[in-house]
Amino acid sequence: MQIIIKTTQVELTEALTQYVEERIGGLEKYIGRFEEEGSAVARVELARTTQHHRHGDVFSVEVNLQIAGEVIRASRDGEEMYATIDEVKDILKAEIQKFKDLHVEKPISDAQRGEV
Repeated sequence: MQIIIKTTQVELTEALTQYVEERIGGLEKYIGRFEEEGSAVARVELARTTQHHRHGDVFSVEVNLQIAGEVIRASRDGEEMYATIDEVKDILKAEIQKFKDLHVEKPISDAQRGEV
């Protein structure tokens, strides 16, 4: 899976890059057969924002995961960058499972076909 990282008002350190690659890259095992070699692309945007009435830094993490011609998107705001990345990873994992449930043909049992 190709991972493209974009930052806004955040310094992209080696540690942050490695953390994103481990967490978001770890989702590759859930994509499975939907990914043809190198066809899955994760666009990760990390930003530090200020939101009205919130004190301190607010970090925004957004991931657009493109697989099998579809885009799965997850975003979250939080006060800790690494924790927010983990939250987005969990959201993406659930969204990938929904995607698989919709697009994977389930085997039909004999009872469902009426052949008992």
